[in-house]
Amino acid sequence: NSSSTELPNDSGRQAPVDSDQEDHDTYTWMEEVRKGQDFAKRGDHDTAIACFTEAIRLEPTNASAYESRCGAYAMQREVTKAIADYSEAIRLDSSDASVYASRGLTYVKQGQFDKAIADCTEAIRLEPAYALAYAHRGRAYGQQGDFDKAIADCSQAIRLEPTYGDAYARRG
Repeated sequence: NSSSTELPNDSGRQAPVDSDQEDHDTYTWMEEVRKGQDFAKRGDHDTAIACFTEAIRLEPTNASAYESRCGAYAMQREVTKAIADYSEAIRLDSSDASVYASRGLTYVKQGQFDKAIADCTEAIRLEPAYALAYAHRGRAYGQQGDFDKAIADCSQAIRLEPTYGDAYARRG
């Protein structure tokens, strides 16, 4: 008992598309993301990337598959690929503060502090109580030598998340 949707075929007539197939494809890409996350937790980043890549092939407009894959790329220090996936995830869904903050941290690690500050600032604009974005931005300011702004951001991260030890360490 499946429903169908009509899509045009080459003859110009409508051809039925089984919505059960669409549901299966959705389940399949979600299953690939879950498997990839499991492999990543075990440290098998090559297999995780393969799973995330398959999820992207099945559902190329879903930002979460890109976001998951960029984390695996980052763990393998494939920073260029990680940044490309963060950027694609943002292009697909520009409302996710965590993606901006994560790309910001990646930029910090690459010494691209202005880009890091811009991404973390956008994350804070989207989610003003996002402690991690303040901490990452504070780290970027500190690396630039702007210690007043670094201390202010780390202090804000601590106010928002009092148990966030990294913010205490960075603030000094």
